[in-house]
Amino acid sequence: MQTAVGLISGGLDSCVAAYMAREDHNIEVKTGVTILYGQRHDREVSSAKRVCAALGINHVVLDVPLRDIIQRSSALLNPSEALPHDRAQSAMTARVPRSYVPGRNTIMLAIAQSIAEAYEYDHIITGFNAVDFSGYPDCRPIFVDAWNHLARYATKRGYENNAITLVAPIINMAKASVVYHGIRLGAPLGDTWSCYEGGALACGRCDSCIIRRNAFRENGKEDVIEYAV
Repeated sequence: MQTAVGLISGGLDSCVAAYMAREDHNIEVKTGVTILYGQRHDREVSSAKRVCAALGINHVVLDVPLRDIIQRSSALLNPSEALPHDRAQSAMTARVPRSYVPGRNTIMLAIAQSIAEAYEYDHIITGFNAVDFSGYPDCRPIFVDAWNHLARYATKRGYENNAITLVAPIINMAKASVVYHGIRLGAPLGDTWSCYEGGALACGRCDSCIIRRNAFRENGKEDVIEYAV
C-alpha cells in the first residue's frame, strides 16, 4: 500500500477523501495536516483532530496567518464582512465568491508537498471537489493536473522520476455522492464541520451548509450535525 499526507480541514470532503483513498485507491494516509490560515474561526480544528483519530493517524496543525497580510481579500479572513447567505446553488457557481481565499490551496499544497517529500510519502490527498465547488478555481481537475506537472520539476522526487502525486478522490463527485460514500465507508461524518460561521451550531444558511444539508437529503437522510436554522 502506498502512503500519503492528507490535507484534513475538518470538513466533510477532506474526511471522505481520506477514507476513499484507503478503500478505493490503496493509499494509506499517514499524517493529517490542518492549516490555520486566519479563517473566521478554528472550530474545524477540533473536527480535524477527531477525523484523524478515527483514521488512526498523526495530526499536525500549522499556523499560516494569511489574515495578517490579505484580510480584506476574502470574507473568510475578514470577520467584519458578511458572508453570503441563503443563496440558490446556481448563484453559488455564477462567479468566484467572496469566501475564496487567494492562493490558499496553492500554499497548503506546497506545505503538504514538503512534508510528503521529507517523510517519503507517495501522495497528497485532498478533498477538492469540482462539482459543488462554490466557484473556487483551485478545486478543479485542471488545477490538480497543473500541480502534478509542477511537482515533477519542483522536487527532488520529481527530478528522480518518482514524483509525489496529488490525488483528489472526490473531485468529480456531486456532494450527494460524497455523502453516500462517506456513509458506505463508515467515515465519522458527525465529527466533521462545514459551516463558514463557526458557531456552536452550524448556521444552515451559508453556501457550505446549504450544499451539505441538501446532499444528505438527496440520500434520504437528515444531516448528523445540528443546525441553528
